[in-house]
Amino acid sequence: MHKDFIETLKQTLIHNKKNEAIKISLDWLSHNQLTDFFEIVIPSILNNIDCKEDDYHCIFLEHQMSSIIR
Repeated sequence: MHKDFIETLKQTLIHNKKNEAIKISLDWLSHNQLTDFFEIVIPSILNNIDCKEDDYHCIFLEHQMSSIIR
């Protein structure tokens, strides 16, 4: 299901585990559609990050996660 994968991917991104994020994403994509990844998975992860303007740790984490996803 998408929810389990999304949570797993989110945790790997939060912990900056780039290689693991790539591996699980490629594995997931071998059984699912690329459009689901871009339309469901990525927005579910990145659109739910709510950083305050002066929370630089959160902002850095958001940029880091976005970079890994790209």
